[in-house]
Amino acid sequence: MKLSIFVVTYNQERYIRQCLESIVAQKVDFDYEVIIGDDCSTDGTGAICDEFAAKYPQIKVYHHSENLGLLKNWEFVMNKCKGEYIALIEGDDLWIDEHKLQRQVDWLDAHPDYTLTFTRAEILYENGAEIGQEKDLPHLEEREYSVEEICKDFKVLSSSTVIRNVLQPVHYSDQLLYADTYTFIELCKRGKAYCFGVSTVKYRIHAQNLSYNGDWDFYVHAYNQCRYFNRLYPELRSVYEPRLEETIIHLLYDKDKSLKYRIAYTKRHPKLIFSRFMLKTIKTYLLKL
Repeated sequence: MKLSIFVVTYNQERYIRQCLESIVAQKVDFDYEVIIGDDCSTDGTGAICDEFAAKYPQIKVYHHSENLGLLKNWEFVMNKCKGEYIALIEGDDLWIDEHKLQRQVDWLDAHPDYTLTFTRAEILYENGAEIGQEKDLPHLEEREYSVEEICKDFKVLSSSTVIRNVLQPVHYSDQLLYADTYTFIELCKRGKAYCFGVSTVKYRIHAQNLSYNGDWDFYVHAYNQCRYFNRLYPELRSVYEPRLEETIIHLLYDKDKSLKYRIAYTKRHPKLIFSRFMLKTIKTYLLKL
């Protein structure tokens, strides 16, 4: 099997049909499979996936009996992929270049020292307004990228990637916020990364996007991931240490939840021990006794 197409979805009946249509519209000269992980959707997502599987024998749908969550659904689908390469796409995105897969597979065939390829992207907002690559992601150029560059500015959109299948078996720690970031770092440890200077995907932004959530739980997970990456990848501390600092600031001012993070922040900045910040932290702790 030359290529596995990885699809994760959950309650995306508004988007999954466009996603799957964009997959079967690809023009390729190799064999491929489509692995869909439906994470116990409660809307019509599963039925739409089954409709496509009935029509296209290369599509396999796995309906989870309980909700695994994004990380474990990623893990499940990644470990089901048997192709030499894996093309990633999330169920709310869609491909807009019918030669996307052929281009990236051909390039990987010709460059065995590369493990990650990605492309530029266009942004599709939920209300239908579109802003193109030049306005939203102008920093992506056609060239090789280092792992530091990839991590620093969130340059890789997962739905634009075709990767070499070299990570199985995959396991994602519960310390992660994003499965894709960890995946791309691990790929870059095993090879090189290359960006194509064409837009091949529309990346959809809507209220359910984890990347744009910004609530308390989001920042807790982001904080935990930064700490995890600092321990796991000391060579990337220059990237994740400043990001840890930025993230923890969002966790300092909830009167019921922030004590742990205020103490952690003080440890990072010992001069705060004798400040009003520390006095307020102590007062918050005493009030909880």
